[in-house]
Formats: sequence, C-alpha cells, structure tokens
Amino acid sequence: MKRRLLRCTHQEPSLVPLADMLSNTVGITIFILIFTVLASGGAVIPKCFPIEQKTEKKPIIYVCAGNTILTEEVNKVSDTFFKDKINQLVEELKVCISKRVRLRTDWIKDYNSLTAVTKNFTVKTLGSISSQGLILLISLEPLANVGEAVATLQTTESCFLRELSSQNPKEQFVFFMVCPDSLEVFASARKLAREKGYGVGWAPIKTNSPLRISLTGGGGLTPEPQDLAQ
Repeated sequence: MKRRLLRCTHQEPSLVPLADMLSNTVGITIFILIFTVLASGGAVIPKCFPIEQKTEKKPIIYVCAGNTILTEEVNKVSDTFFKDKINQLVEELKVCISKRVRLRTDWIKDYNSLTAVTKNFTVKTLGSISSQGLILLISLEPLANVGEAVATLQTTESCFLRELSSQNPKEQFVFFMVCPDSLEVFASARKLAREKGYGVGWAPIKTNSPLRISLTGGGGLTPEPQDLAQ
C-alpha cells in the first residue's frame, strides 16, 4: 500500500500589516500632539530666535529687577563712577607700571573704600592683588522700589523711552539684564525698543545679585544682540 505523503502547507505570518499599523498609530499620535500644543496657546513662533549676532554697534545696557526697568543705563553709571571716584587711583597705578616701581601697600585699601549711591544703584569697588595678578571690579547693586513699571513705560513720562529717543539705533543696540521676577516689564521694554528700531539682546541674572564690571579684563559678559533691526 502506497502511503500518501501530506505536504505541509503552513506559511509564516507577515509582519508588514503590523508595521503599517504601528506607523500609522505613531504618525497620528505625533499629529495630535502638535495640534494640541498649537491650540493650547503655545503657538507663539518668535520672529527672531535667540541666537547672538556679531555687530559693531555699542550696547545700551539696562537692568530689569523687581518687575521694573532701572532707567539709569549701566555704562553711564559705571563711566561716571570711574571718572569721579576711580580715575585718580588708576592714574597712580599707571605711573607705577610705567616706571616699574612698587605700588604703595595701601593702594588696594583705598580702591576698595570707594562707593556711591545713584538713583537706581549702590556702586562699590572690589579689588584684590594676588599671585594671579591684579583684579579691579565695579559692583552695581540695584536699589529696591525704583525704576519704571509696565504702566509707566506706556506713557510719555517714561525716562526709558526718552533715553531711547535720544540715542541712535544705527549705532547702538539695547541689552537687558533680566531678573526672574521681571519678565513682564522686560517683554514690554523689549517691544518698545524694537518699535524704536533697535536691535535687542538679553541675559538672565540672579535676583538681588549685583552686576560686576571688570576693569582688568577677563571673565565678563560681552553683550551681543540676539536680533538686529533691519
């Protein structure tokens, strides 16, 4: 008797339909996520992305603290303080360097004793001499309850607006030093600066933290605009 051989006709299942299903599911999920973000108020697409740009323009630096903008420009404050308080000591230092003579021992003590209070800042000197060299700083500490709030910026009484009107956006740009509690006033001031034709830039600073300007170079912030006026 001949035995009839039964051939196995079993076939391996195809994974193509499963892959198609997963691809469609993932694609739909991503689409839903994008739509949800756009529809939930997160669809603010900035015209200018925060990428620093090199420029020959000079910065006009303002501090935003306590949700106000301090209307005294940082460079003007430090330059005035240098001229009125520091210049004589620096000239003495230059003479010692040029003549290669030892600096008097109480020079750094005299430097560290200098201080002034302006409309918006307490200004002090910080200096030290070590094996690493000479370090000379100017410290600007914002005063409390000063500056202009958002409501004042919208009026003709705004010192910030008058200051911008007196400068040249073709030669300068506005740079903001922003505390975490001052995002609202920063956004308003930045908008006004752009409307005046200025390029703008910004950097975060800690609340209640003084600004320090180095007179001996190194380690300081070099302001650059993140967008330039066309």
